[in-house]
Amino acid sequence: MPPQSSSTSSSEAEAAETVDAPARTARPAWRSLARTAAWCAVVLVLFEVLTAVLFTRTRLANGSLRKFLWYGVSYEQKVRELVHTPNLPPRSILHAGWIDPAAYRNQPSEPELTIYGMSFSNNTGEALKELRPDMSVRMIGGPGAPLSHAYGAYLVDRPLRRTRFAMVGVTSGAVQEVLLMNRGSLFADAPFPYFFPRFELVDGKIVKVADSLINTSDELRAAIDDPVLWGKQLDVLAAHDDGYRRFYFASDWLDYSLLGRLVRRGLSKHHAQAYTTRILGPNGFRRDHQAVQLFRALLRQMVSDLRTENVQPIVFLYALQGQSNHLFDLVNDILRDDKIPYVNSFDLCRPDNLANYVPDMHFIPECDTAFAKRVLALMNEPERRP
Repeated sequence: MPPQSSSTSSSEAEAAETVDAPARTARPAWRSLARTAAWCAVVLVLFEVLTAVLFTRTRLANGSLRKFLWYGVSYEQKVRELVHTPNLPPRSILHAGWIDPAAYRNQPSEPELTIYGMSFSNNTGEALKELRPDMSVRMIGGPGAPLSHAYGAYLVDRPLRRTRFAMVGVTSGAVQEVLLMNRGSLFADAPFPYFFPRFELVDGKIVKVADSLINTSDELRAAIDDPVLWGKQLDVLAAHDDGYRRFYFASDWLDYSLLGRLVRRGLSKHHAQAYTTRILGPNGFRRDHQAVQLFRALLRQMVSDLRTENVQPIVFLYALQGQSNHLFDLVNDILRDDKIPYVNSFDLCRPDNLANYVPDMHFIPECDTAFAKRVLALMNEPERRP
């Protein structure tokens, strides 16, 4: 065989080198990428450790920045921290809102007026007591409580008292919440520990489909540290609370990560906004949504039940700051057709006037006084006197 020419051998070698060049180039590129990723991971871990130390073991632990950076902890963790806070006052939110007959027995048993609702209606009740110190008022409610809570509380409270009037307070912001069993399913920035029953509209009738397993603050203290019982409570929420998502509600490893908390808080805000816009649009409440239909049915049922026990109902509509008169538009036909006395905050303190609200978005005292006067005027109308 004749020997290969040197030119042929040289060209083949060059071709082989050309073929191998990308492989040799790729290997260092992947190593460089891996080193960069490792350094990023180290930096993130050091950042997490540093912030954890700064905001838990220094003077920054009690500052507003720490509170902001921890907003994204799970709702369960917020409740857990509240439960384990020492020396809470009797009026702490931990003890508020529970549907507890033992607590209701501490209220006047034969009041002239019983109020069911939330903090807005409680503020109206306090203004009523200032205007009429001689009038006995019984107040049953919870912070931010929706109508499903009010009706559940009413069913428990009904055999415990005799009353001439009952005021049912509802807010424009809580229509969506009648499908929940805890407000934390949508609003996770602060704990609202109390739970409430879940109702559904079945063949035109109100049916209770689920009860909470935890119904007092003492029961919550026991359950929050009992994985089995707490797990059962979360199972109830998963089955019956339309707003519940385990990722936002239940505690997990993200509670211990600054970046994890920030991501969770952003996503939870999106979840709440998306849930709300499916129910309340720019032109009012969407009548075809289950929450809207259930809200209307609950209001009608509660008024009917009150009248059955010869109690005179008064419905109070509270428009939240920045909202229009959508709540009145939603129930106007019920109020008219069933001849229900009502007060609409929109008529007295418009929600588009920021001067009518204090920084926490409750009404100013002057509005509460105006509301109380209107309630008294309804109670004093000739047809409602004994």
